[in-house]
Amino acid sequence: MSTKETDYSDSDLINGIYMRDERIVSTIIKLMRPSVTRLVYAKGGNKEDVHYIIEEVIVIIYTKTEKSVLTSSFKTFFIGIAKKVWYNEF
Repeated sequence: MSTKETDYSDSDLINGIYMRDERIVSTIIKLMRPSVTRLVYAKGGNKEDVHYIIEEVIVIIYTKTEKSVLTSSFKTFFIGIAKKVWYNEF
């Protein structure tokens, strides 16, 4: 995802979560908010649900016992977890 959207690579983004880097986590929230918003609103959710889902995905990634090795883009990885959280929680 290292594009004009961010100067961080996909590896930087996931490692930033593990390292609890506030700048990277803030960047992730900004980058993922539009996609998570579309997902949540399409399923009848609201702004608070979007915030909850984003936070929950970050916590899930952070608390995994093994570091995740990305086999897709960070965005695809993040949205995949967001969908699982949505379907399990709502």
